[in-house]
Amino acid sequence: MKILLMTVAAVMLAVVPGTAGLIFTLGNDPQPGQQNVLYNTGQTGTMVTGVTNMTDTVVDFTSITDILMTTASGQAKLTAQDQSINNVSISLANGSTFSDLIFNPFSGGTAAGPATVTVYTNDGTFTYNYPGGRGNGQNFLTITASDGTVIDSATITGPDGFTYLDQVRVSGISASVATPEPGTLLQTAGAFLVLLGLIGRGRASKRSERA
Repeated sequence: MKILLMTVAAVMLAVVPGTAGLIFTLGNDPQPGQQNVLYNTGQTGTMVTGVTNMTDTVVDFTSITDILMTTASGQAKLTAQDQSINNVSISLANGSTFSDLIFNPFSGGTAAGPATVTVYTNDGTFTYNYPGGRGNGQNFLTITASDGTVIDSATITGPDGFTYLDQVRVSGISASVATPEPGTLLQTAGAFLVLLGLIGRGRASKRSERA
């Protein structure tokens, strides 16, 4: 019985998320396996999609405030119908995750304004205050996950908006792996212990009958 209880405890500890690791770097810092996100056709809507250039992974761009537009094929610019993107989220289709995201917000000849970048990961939610006011070629932001952290999605929100989102790239793409919630783990462990108890009672009852 003690060995079984120790096994249950070990399983519960094994699925607890590790230490979070997320790094925000101003600038273009390519990572191994980086893929460019391409648009195959012109699109308009609150959600548009692109695909990565090597694995054809579908990338979703969604907005709760803007009508987004892709205006050309290839590594084109993501724009908004009113020429000001105030909110856009980036995620992979089918629940896939990634470990690195690079993008370049720009405002047609002028520096992009400040924005809040919110990144959702398996280890929680992280925010970064993109400073804005950076010159041409200096607008890139690189977001890199490490220490077992993987990125589910990232949202860029800017009150002043920016004209387009350019040169989006991702790396470390992998299928989503569901992590049990703590409550689920406790329920599972509790059910397992109840089962052990029933088995023990059954054995005790059989011994009593034999006596």
